[in-house]
Amino acid sequence: MEGNAALELDRLIAEELGRKPSRAAEVLAEAIGERLGESLRAVVFYGSCLRDGTHKGVLDFYAIVGDYPSAHGSHFL
Repeated sequence: MEGNAALELDRLIAEELGRKPSRAAEVLAEAIGERLGESLRAVVFYGSCLRDGTHKGVLDFYAIVGDYPSAHGSHFL
């Protein structure tokens, strides 16, 4: 990537990482953590509600787990 484009990408990533989620998103992320317990490695909140700073609509999350059986109690889920 050329100099200015790389700097712009770095700035954009820093800005996105610095966004504070709504309290509703924090509560849902905590509930995901309680549900998945020790198997949870990270919760990623993304999507239009993050960008808009609202909790009205669909809050999008990825739950990253160490392995599915420990997260769901089954190899089939």
